[in-house]
Amino acid sequence: MGMFDTIYFDKNYVCPLCGGKIESVQVKEFENILKKYRIKDCVAHAEDMRIVRNVLFCNKCLTSTGKKIYIVIGRGILLGITDTLDEATKLLNEMNLERIILWYHELYQRYMDEQREKASYRRFLDELHEWYSKRFYEIPEDQKSRRFLCIWNRRHFEGALSPVEAIERFITCKKLLETLNEVWLEGKEILEIYYEVEITAGEESWSVDIYQDDINERCGFNWTWKVISKKKLKIDGEKENELPDWCIVVDEPFSDEVVHKAVHKWLSVRGYEFDVKMIAVEHAKGSEPLKERADL
Repeated sequence: MGMFDTIYFDKNYVCPLCGGKIESVQVKEFENILKKYRIKDCVAHAEDMRIVRNVLFCNKCLTSTGKKIYIVIGRGILLGITDTLDEATKLLNEMNLERIILWYHELYQRYMDEQREKASYRRFLDELHEWYSKRFYEIPEDQKSRRFLCIWNRRHFEGALSPVEAIERFITCKKLLETLNEVWLEGKEILEIYYEVEITAGEESWSVDIYQDDINERCGFNWTWKVISKKKLKIDGEKENELPDWCIVVDEPFSDEVVHKAVHKWLSVRGYEFDVKMIAVEHAKGSEPLKERADL
């Protein structure tokens, strides 16, 4: 069995046999490095101009549908997917220089974003190695030098019991931020949040798990944020700098307004412009991870 690349459709096809959605197609016409592509992605060299015929396969009923599609590549860019060869030829012929230049601008921006993402992973691995190999965690917290150690990722290391836990914190945080970017680009401007536990307003020692169903669903999280009071933190013997990045510490008695403000500030500090809306738990649809946990 060879290695395939995957192309995701802008619009889903429907399997004529079982009615299931077909969201992608696997191909062996490109580099065969298990890469995932979407329309406007660069899939080949700039001189590559061709039309590739493929047949849709349904993963739900595990059957070839017999439905042909045509994948159009112009100047190395995936221009689109069509149902007929005539449509594919027209799409390829209509690809002019001005349109290519505009798309290359988008490709360059995507390339720069990927470079920054790779740099963040390299930096994390370098600092992870440094933190544990040089035993930075043994330096007393009151020493000034500790403040300047592994400044990019120290939040993931402080309080982690092992390198594996530090990696899990880093990956979880990355997944959360990437998902927030996705939902913003999709046009979602309001995040509805809620909590399950009953806490008396004005309580001073408290903590609460905050749910955002869309994010939990996409990331597979049991919750999205944890908001905790400083008094609760002190009683539990924990330190704020040793908590994961998605834990928010506040110095106020409990209220919905405090929770709302804490989550909104967390988002704002990281450059997100979402509005936040508190909803009652009975008005929430509930995410699959939360439902699975409730069934246990």
